[in-house]
Amino acid sequence: MLLMFLREKSLPFAVAPDLLELMKEMSKDRKLLNGITMHRNAASYKTRFCFFKTVKEALFEDLQKEFFSLNLDESTKSSNRKIVTVLVNYMTKDGNISTKHLSSCCVDSETIFQGLVQIFDKNNIPWQNLMSVLMDSCSMMKGVNAGLENGLHISVQFSAKFAVH
Repeated sequence: MLLMFLREKSLPFAVAPDLLELMKEMSKDRKLLNGITMHRNAASYKTRFCFFKTVKEALFEDLQKEFFSLNLDESTKSSNRKIVTVLVNYMTKDGNISTKHLSSCCVDSETIFQGLVQIFDKNNIPWQNLMSVLMDSCSMMKGVNAGLENGLHISVQFSAKFAVH
């Protein structure tokens, strides 16, 4: 039955062992399993507001405890609006380097800085854990008066390394 399901849904057979383990685990509580319903809209909603929320909370917990670096990249959308993507790099407890998406948003130099401050403050991420910042050399990031780099130096006394590509 499992293999027929995989074939019917065009899923790779490589997921069969993991799916079988999931089925075994779920079948341990028949009452709960029989009461579960899931529709496409509900699956999308639960993924967006439950799963992603849990993943973000785990990331914020890691950033509260570990040293990390920010990687920022600015680009222009077809509508001529600027968008920045923020990634974080840090070493996990088991010694692996992890790169995770922190945020993407439409910005200018002031809103990117305020957005970072808001993320750090809201999630109790200590600025002293920020070890370096990698960003492109556009004026929004590097600007002498209003750039993100200047804002970090002045407002949060960030004195670690900046790398500009």
